[in-house]
Formats: sequence, structure tokens, C-alpha cells
Amino acid sequence: MDVLAWLWAVAAGVAALFLFFERGSNEPRWASVALRTGCGAVLGMGSASALFVLRVMVAPGAPRVSPVVELLVDAAVLALGWRARKRRASAEAVVKNAGRAAWPLAAMLAVGALCAGSAFSDLVTANPEGNWDAWAIWNLRARFLAAPDAAAQLAYSTRLHGTHPGYPMLLPGFVARCWSYAGESGGTMVPVLAAASFFAALVLIAAGAVTVLRGARLGLLFCLCLMAYPPLVREAAAQYADVPLACYAFGALAALAVALKKEQPGGWLALAGALASCAAWTKNEGILFFAVLAAIAMVRLRSAWGPAAWFVAGAAPVALLTAWFKLFIAPRDEPPLFLAGLGEPARWAIIGRGLWHEMEAMASGWYHPAMPLAVAGIALGFGGWKKRGWWLPAIAAAAMALGDLAAYVMNRNDLEWLVGSSLPRLLVQIWPLALLAFFLALGEEPAPEMVPAAVAKKPEGKRGKQR
Repeated sequence: MDVLAWLWAVAAGVAALFLFFERGSNEPRWASVALRTGCGAVLGMGSASALFVLRVMVAPGAPRVSPVVELLVDAAVLALGWRARKRRASAEAVVKNAGRAAWPLAAMLAVGALCAGSAFSDLVTANPEGNWDAWAIWNLRARFLAAPDAAAQLAYSTRLHGTHPGYPMLLPGFVARCWSYAGESGGTMVPVLAAASFFAALVLIAAGAVTVLRGARLGLLFCLCLMAYPPLVREAAAQYADVPLACYAFGALAALAVALKKEQPGGWLALAGALASCAAWTKNEGILFFAVLAAIAMVRLRSAWGPAAWFVAGAAPVALLTAWFKLFIAPRDEPPLFLAGLGEPARWAIIGRGLWHEMEAMASGWYHPAMPLAVAGIALGFGGWKKRGWWLPAIAAAAMALGDLAAYVMNRNDLEWLVGSSLPRLLVQIWPLALLAFFLALGEEPAPEMVPAAVAKKPEGKRGKQR
């Protein structure tokens, strides 16, 4: 039942994206499938979490309302998607031999996925409850949310002052929803499935988006570099909210970048807004990301209010829920900040040492994630630097890094402990965005060969072969 509850949300999101979004004429089929599958899975999980937590806040004593409401919403969305699919014309061209030249990278990626999956399995087998924050914050709040009566409201009560009840609720909301639908709470299957889903979705979105934007070989190479970042696998198995936040942030940026490339970007802009709002519903750092991405989208689309309205429409439902929760329901349990910390050189020195230590700790044996980046930069150059597509993820990554830096310097807690315990997780949020900016700045890959769809599907006879 846990698996069925998880599968319901994932399948509904994936089906919706396959109905609403078609493959572009110059996109490899596998890249389009990967992009829509990854984005649909996390969008389905985020939407299911938002609906469940909204029901808890409005009607805490009516748990049976949640599956009914979710079923009605899913049915309405899928019906609209089916109507849109029937009206939509098919693409006029297909990509020929788009991935044939990249098969060595695909084979390496398959091996890398097996290694990452094995490492993830070992970590969750050794520690199925997750690390400290998973046990004391995210899954603890999920246990309260899954309660069948008004006890669900304890998940954001001041009685949990030591476990941050003011944090956004996407991850505990989704885990609690699955527990509630399955009729039991406290099992480890759902948190592990959620953690694995966000990690796999991040890889799928990365493969599809970078392939659509820059070509198959760079897309596969990007995924290799991403999965070969050891802290990403460790933090995913820890069941924290940092990998889900990285997934939503990367997906929103990818959808925005793809939208700017499309002739009809409305649906992709709505998807970018929806994923960005899910990032805000995941962690406090996601609220900063949402504000930055919304500002970027409005500036980039300032000459066309129609596309900007698509972004706002996609973001509005979950963004309004997040604002309502943070402003009127969530207790103020964050530690106070003090501006005097900005002028203390010792605090800056602690942060600098911690950052240097974490950059060194990225390595695994003789390998360091900077090594393949150096090789790619030397081999391909930075011909994409002038196209300015790289600045979207670069600005987002820089804004999140500056926000984290300000929070460190002005925080009243023990800074040595704070940096040592949280900096690795913050880098997991920022690293995929910085990696995307790097790859978008690399040199061009040769464009795939295009042929008409009718020619691609028509079998060639013996006379055609002789000619």
C-alpha cells in the first residue's frame, strides 16, 4: 500500500506532462521522455503534498477527504490534457541518429547509475531511518501530519520548537500522505522511496534538459559529472530535503531555459513556475530561489506579458499556499540574526575554512568532481559564453550562495558547528545549478541530422537501396 500510494502521485504527474507536452521536432525521443518523466514525477509529488497539507490545515479531522479531492483534481487535469493532446498536431520532423554517436557515454552513464544505486542502497540499508534531521524534523512532522484527527496540527505547533515547525512542508506532507493512504504511519518504505525518487528525477531532468539545450553528448556527460558528485548520493540517502530542493530548483531552471528556446513557450513557463513554487514549499532556501527565479523570468519576459502570465499561473497555487503557511500559520522558530556579525573577520574566516574543507571533501579517493570539468573545458572551450544562456543558472546559484553566506555571518548559533553540519547540504543545493551554468557556457556540439517524419518512418525498398 505504501508503494501504491507513492506510485499514484508519481504516475499522475508523469501522465499529465506526457499529455500536455509533446516532443519537439529537434529533440531526441529519449531526452524528451527523460525530461517529461523527471519533471512529472516531482510535480506529482509536490502537488500531492500541497493538497494533503492544505486539507490538514483546513479540515484536520477529515482524513478521508484527501484521496477524494486528489482523485478529482487528477481526473480534471488528465481530462484537460487529453483534450489538448487530441487538438495538437504532431511534429513534422524527427532527429536522426541523435544518440548513436554518444553510445560510449550512455554505456558509462549506465555503469555510473548502477554504482550510484548500489551506494544508495547500502546507505539506506545501514540507516533506514535517515540521518538526524530526517528522524527529528522531516519524518517526525510527517508522523503528526498522518494522524487521523486534530493531532495532525502538532506538525506545525510551537510544541515542536526544537525541530523547526516553521519549515515548509513538501517532504513531510508527501510522506504523511502516503502513510495516511496506506493506513499506517512510521514505516521506512515511503521516506526511502521519496528520497530515491528525487535523486532519480534530478538525473532524468538533467539528462533530458541538457540534451535538449546542448546536444546528446553534453547531456550524458553532464549526468556523469552530476552522479559522480559523492555528497549528492550521501545526502539523498540521508532523507533530507536538500536533494528535493536541488531537484525542484534545477527542474524550474531547465523548464525556463527550454521555454525560452521554444516558439510556443506557454506550457514550459507554467511548468517552470510550478516547480519553482514547489522549491519554496520544500525549504526556506527555496523561497529565496523562487523569488530570484520569478524576478529573472519577469525581466526576461518583460516585453511579452502573455508568457509572463503563464509563469505566474503555474506558480500561483503552491506559492500562495506557501505564503499563507509562512505568514499566518507557521510559528516563528528561526534563530534571530544580528547585523554585527557582518563586521567580524573571525566569522568570515570560519566560513572560508569550512568552504575550503568541503571543496576538498568532494573528492573520493583520487577522483575529484573538478577533474572532468577541467577536461571538458579544455576539450570544448567556452564558445557558448557569448550566448548568455549560462547566466540564468549562474545568477540563481550566486543568489542562493549569497543568501546562505549572509545567514551564516549573521547567525547567533555556534558558527563552527553550524558550518560543519549544514554546509555540505547547502552545496548539494547549489552544485547542480553551478554545473548547469558551466555546461551551458561550453562550446557547441554539432547539430543532429534532421529528416521529415514521413521519410523517417517509410521503409526503404530494394530499389532504393540500389540507387
